[in-house]
Amino acid sequence: MTGTGEPGAQIVVRDLAGTTIGIAQVGVDGQYGVLLDPAQANGERLAVIQTDAAGNAASPLSLIAPDVTAPAAPARRARCDGDDRERHGQSPAPGYRSATPPMPRSARRSSMRAAITMSRSSRRRSTAS
Repeated sequence: MTGTGEPGAQIVVRDLAGTTIGIAQVGVDGQYGVLLDPAQANGERLAVIQTDAAGNAASPLSLIAPDVTAPAAPARRARCDGDDRERHGQSPAPGYRSATPPMPRSARRSSMRAAITMSRSSRRRSTAS
């Protein structure tokens, strides 16, 4: 943790329980850096107190540590929606209506005929050459 303060002052960082987790001295340039032990990376509340050389303590500055901890992985397998179930050969979820209407049987038959005809004509060409 870094910040600015009165040159020569002491910076004390405490957790919510009041335990000191970091101490630093403010440099002549007014900058300080505190290494927190243990590291605070999950939204913890912190209090930062600056005390000058004469022993005068400033009011505590309340901070919240950043939350950089990733959440746990899901415990159960995610359920796929009806569209995914159809693609994987399963029946869709009850009440599921596909966004794309099913192909009419007559269109399926004609597309199958076209595929069969194309494969037969390609065989004829290959045997004729």
